[in-house]
Amino acid sequence: SGRKMKVIPPLIPFRESKIPKGELRNKYGFSDDDMIILSLGSIKKIKGCDKLLDAFLNLGKRYIKEKNLKLLYVGDGPMKPALKREVNDRSFNQYVKFFGSVPYEKVSQMYKLADIYVIPSLFESFGISVAEAMFNGLPIIGTDANGINSLISHQKNGLLFEKGDIEDLKEKIEELVEDQNMSNRLSNAAKNDYLKNYKFDNILSEHIKLYKNIVEGIYD
Repeated sequence: SGRKMKVIPPLIPFRESKIPKGELRNKYGFSDDDMIILSLGSIKKIKGCDKLLDAFLNLGKRYIKEKNLKLLYVGDGPMKPALKREVNDRSFNQYVKFFGSVPYEKVSQMYKLADIYVIPSLFESFGISVAEAMFNGLPIIGTDANGINSLISHQKNGLLFEKGDIEDLKEKIEELVEDQNMSNRLSNAAKNDYLKNYKFDNILSEHIKLYKNIVEGIYD
């Protein structure tokens, strides 16, 4: 219709946990040697939590043990009992942890604990948890899907895998686990992109400017 549109990302002030990483790991039962892969959010089909578990288990016990990998699910949902059962049946209990829902003020601690953030959702409206992982400077693996690929560019500030492709996700996990230089590069790029595009103060200024223009009749 030729109408001018302006898109401003949601307004979310993230906070970083002030507790040192080592202290947090001790508190939550992890060691300094562990490489923690974090999944944060509802444990349901559309979030692809089952795909992440399958990709992780397919790495194999020997590889997981050798690389000190731990998969941490933070959140609750209808798929959680089935995932816990699979972990139990395949004797991976010491490598996969389910923390359930944590209060909002402790979410920042979960990001601080982690080394890699994975968001395997089939769809996201706006990847708020992706933005928070970027804020926390985590290397991110995400689905090449709406709401994620608008924030993450493959090989630039994270890695994208083909929607629902367990083998592709497994390979992306291996890439980050084995290539520390790549991991560092992607985490730095993610942090910088967050500060450039999604920093709370900047977005707040954008909102104020937009409302001011509306009030003054610049946009109709």
